[in-house]
Amino acid sequence: MFASGGGAVAALALLAAHPEDVSQVVAHEPPIMGVLPDAELAERANDAVGRAYQERGWGAGLAAFLAMSMWQGEFTEEFFAQPLPNPARFGLPVQDDGTREDPLLSGTSAPVTSYQPDLEARTPRGTVWSSPRGSRRGGDHRPHHARPRRGARHRAARLPR
Repeated sequence: MFASGGGAVAALALLAAHPEDVSQVVAHEPPIMGVLPDAELAERANDAVGRAYQERGWGAGLAAFLAMSMWQGEFTEEFFAQPLPNPARFGLPVQDDGTREDPLLSGTSAPVTSYQPDLEARTPRGTVWSSPRGSRRGGDHRPHHARPRRGARHRAARLPR
């Protein structure tokens, strides 16, 4: 099974619950914050995204999410001292349309980012936590220290060899 993002978290949960039914998982950039060394600060950053969405709308929330996702390395107080990014910088609407139903920003996806894999359980053979480096020719310029990749890298480092 190949799964990416939130789907990768679902695939890992399925594997944990039914290892007899899943022979192999490639979990591409699962957004699991609890495995990060700065997990508490990552959760705080995620909470700030939710607040931006609730207080200022979809454009502001998504701009905050993008800024969080692009942050390099571990979260620090420097991250939290920054002003919220202008949604227009990302081509997003500045006006608040009043809706608060976005699955990513409304808190609906909290079970995905708060999923806690059993780090002591033996990972079945063939399970891969993928954190691709990207390539300029492929058009992927995302830094490999940004938050979406760090969860995969930290978990992969703990796999039995």
